[in-house]
Amino acid sequence: MSTVISSRSKSKRATTRLGAIRIDESIKNMASKVVKSEGFTISSVIREIITKIADTHVLPQEFRPKVPNKVTVAAIKESRSKTTTSFKTIEELMADLNA
Repeated sequence: MSTVISSRSKSKRATTRLGAIRIDESIKNMASKVVKSEGFTISSVIREIITKIADTHVLPQEFRPKVPNKVTVAAIKESRSKTTTSFKTIEELMADLNA
């Protein structure tokens, strides 16, 4: 079974039929239970996601890959390449920090 959705925001844009979504029915049923328990429908959730993308011109953070950016990768590489100092006691650590 396909779910038909439409796109409309709070700013009274015209409603446009977006199309059918092909998804495993068991996944749709599980998601429907979750969104229904929060007072929404599948269509309203999808409409809000599509509207947010249109309004912000970016994908929501949840959809972005969980890959660090170039700056973070460089910082990770730098931290791994350096020798670290370890301390046996807090007193040794504090003495080093206060030196």
